[in-house]
Amino acid sequence: MIKTLTKHGNSQALVLDRAILELMEVSEGSQVSLRLEGRRLVVEPVDDRAALAAVPDLIASIADRHRQAFVNLAK
Repeated sequence: MIKTLTKHGNSQALVLDRAILELMEVSEGSQVSLRLEGRRLVVEPVDDRAALAAVPDLIASIADRHRQAFVNLAK
């Protein structure tokens, strides 16, 4: 499939067909992750479950780094 970039304000936009969005299991308002692989643009849906699974580790990391500050705030 070949698509044409369109002007959107001061940027360029790539309009994705509904069929592509359905195959990706995303809809309007969904978050997607963009990355470059060489000159290829890879668009992937953000997996909310994976992001939520990382939360406990992030909290533990913050608690470890700022433990003394939290102790002082609790006094």
